Amino acid sequence: MSTIVDGCFSFVNRMAAWVRSRSSTGLLASGVAAGAAMCLYKVIKGRRRRSSLLKALGGTSGFTPFLGFVPTSAEHLFYALDILADTYGDIYAIKLMGRESVVLTDLESIREVLKARPHSYIRSFNKDEILPISGILTSEGEEWKRNRRLTAPAFNEHNSAGMVQAMAVMAKRLVRQLRKLGRQGDGRIVWEPREWLTPCTLDSLCLTTFGMDFYFLNPDGVTIAVGTKEIAESIRHFLKGSTYVLDRVMFPYMTRNRFPWNLNPRIKKFYSSIERLKKFANDLAVQRRREGGELGRAELLDKLLQLEKNDLEGNLVTFIIAGSETTSVSLSWCLYYLSLYPEAQARARAEVDSLGRDPETNDDLEELPFVESCFLEALRIQPPVTLLAHITTVEVSVHGYKLPAGTPILASTRKHMRSNAEGGTFFK
Repeated sequence: MSTIVDGCFSFVNRMAAWVRSRSSTGLLASGVAAGAAMCLYKVIKGRRRRSSLLKALGGTSGFTPFLGFVPTSAEHLFYALDILADTYGDIYAIKLMGRESVVLTDLESIREVLKARPHSYIRSFNKDEILPISGILTSEGEEWKRNRRLTAPAFNEHNSAGMVQAMAVMAKRLVRQLRKLGRQGDGRIVWEPREWLTPCTLDSLCLTTFGMDFYFLNPDGVTIAVGTKEIAESIRHFLKGSTYVLDRVMFPYMTRNRFPWNLNPRIKKFYSSIERLKKFANDLAVQRRREGGELGRAELLDKLLQLEKNDLEGNLVTFIIAGSETTSVSLSWCLYYLSLYPEAQARARAEVDSLGRDPETNDDLEELPFVESCFLEALRIQPPVTLLAHITTVEVSVHGYKLPAGTPILASTRKHMRSNAEGGTFFK
């Protein structure tokens, strides 16, 4: 270790000497060199002080020297952590991208982390401000508690029930869209669920949130206004961009809206779409406040008009992330399992047919308990959020182990929900 440290300091000193020998300002060069040396010293000193989590908890240091385990994709990471849990147990350590992290798969430990989250933990992507918006998803501590307190009433049972009718409208639109895909001859419909469920859930989300129809699905060929098209395009850019930046949570500097990263078209469109959507949300909120509730609107926006400008804009944009992709993924998995288990599919069909009409109200949905159980089972086996990543802000105790501040905590909810105690890995 001392040889590496000496070599690093020697490199910094030689770089400083070279810069000073050029025509640039010597004082600036000395300051840069001193700052770099100090940062390097603090990092190494911190590593020396921190005891090895691998030794305390057991686990793996990975396969790559210095870096440990380097996943090729997010899905690669999720499956690897689940497989390693079979070897090392419900709590273990792993050297991930050069940093020791703690993995949790048991319900008690995961609950322990979530209960203490506003005080002792923060979400990993919030530490580096990956998503440049305010709101319940991107806030921590007291600010998070305030956002949660103010937004929770908008999602109560009464308001949620009022959204069902709008969702039914979009479900029927999806049916009309799929009928157009029927093959000539046998009329069979061959379709890829994610391709069509994503725009359907976006339409449902926008109608229940803003009270506006953007026609992401447009089987009837409705003429769409230019302004509506622009907002719809901004939503698409935002969703693609948010997926892109969240996939790079370990490299936050690559997601910044600054040179050279903003030369990336996805980054550029991501940030411009945020500004466009925030302006749209604010303009719409101003219009709704002028109405003074006279029209009795039931959209989510009207339930949040008491929020401050930044919180309102940020939360409305956040709901687009939280409600679109996750919903379409869950629906896709449910259809997949119903295809694998024809008996379950037949029972679900019979339950819907016994209703005698298309479900259009919350009361109708209450008459479909087996269909609901199918969705819940698909959520259990294939949750749209498989891993909850946090970082400790203070020293904490998890499962009886003391973990220092700055420790990454990876809670694998999917691994727990697939445990034998919760039903295993099969659709039942």
